[in-house]
Amino acid sequence: MQFTLRDAHLIDVTTDIARGAITIDGTQIQAIECPEYSPDGQDDQIIDATGMIVMPGFIDVHTHGGGGYNLHTTDADEIRAYTRWTPETGVTSFLIAVVGVPDSVPEPQLRAAVEVLNNNQVVGAEPLGIHLEGPYINVARRGAHQPSWLRTPDEIEIEQLLAITDGHLRLLTLAPELPGASAMICQLVNAGITVSMGHTDATYEQAQEAIKLGVTHVTHCFNAMRPLLHRSPGPLAALAQAKHVRGELIADGVHVHPAAMNALVKMLGPERTVVITDALSAAGVPKAPFDFAGQPAQVIFGAADDQPGSSRAGRASERVSTGWLRRRLTYLRSITVTPGHYLPWSGRLCNR
Repeated sequence: MQFTLRDAHLIDVTTDIARGAITIDGTQIQAIECPEYSPDGQDDQIIDATGMIVMPGFIDVHTHGGGGYNLHTTDADEIRAYTRWTPETGVTSFLIAVVGVPDSVPEPQLRAAVEVLNNNQVVGAEPLGIHLEGPYINVARRGAHQPSWLRTPDEIEIEQLLAITDGHLRLLTLAPELPGASAMICQLVNAGITVSMGHTDATYEQAQEAIKLGVTHVTHCFNAMRPLLHRSPGPLAALAQAKHVRGELIADGVHVHPAAMNALVKMLGPERTVVITDALSAAGVPKAPFDFAGQPAQVIFGAADDQPGSSRAGRASERVSTGWLRRRLTYLRSITVTPGHYLPWSGRLCNR
């Protein structure tokens, strides 16, 4: 069916039309018109979109679920249910995040993700691959990840994970200071995987070395990492100096203070800032108890907390990040182009 959204505010990374029209036929954009647009009556449907903003879809490379659905699951149908729900939040594509499990690798959860990715019949947002967050992270910066989930980097184990994920592993978060991590970084880079440093207590020097080895991504900047101090600058300073490395930002105003959010974007620019939600299954389900990879959690003032005394967990609403960016249109690139720009599937989603 063809339809036209008329008198909408049309925005992408190169265009800002205060009042225009966009014609869509099925899943394809057919035309974009400027304010003088005058419909000729040939369209099947004309929709008055006055006061509405039309913008590209959000590519979320770091989310654990939403709408009551977990992405870290052994049930492929739960992932499919998430793909149907998440377009309500503006997300049109995403990576399926998998975390650790007690005393093993998350093989059943990875196989569920692979089952979905190998099936082209998904309805809704498109899953683009797998983000494995851990289990090779630092216990001192584990955040909501339980100690029993964590493992020491092992090259043989990585070969097993690469086989299990069947070519769908796109992003892996690890702590580069762990024993064996340097060899693992090289192994993953040679396999075409984007390696991210996160949940890390790496020093500035260790982070620099990891970047030299091939790390090109930093997981949720400021959160679960050694802080930026004037005598001990940590990973953020190494990120700032490496022009080819991009950093994630949970832009909800809870995980990171708005002033720090703005400082990071000024430091990296929109082209190196990757806005994420890090959302959990309770996103879009207010005041509902839920679990994160089997551990109970609850929503408090719009954000998720796990057991008392532990660190802040994922955001309970995926809408917050896109709302922040709608008020700062300069940063639109951070949710639509930058997240997909350097991953293997980027050629289908954005122009270089």
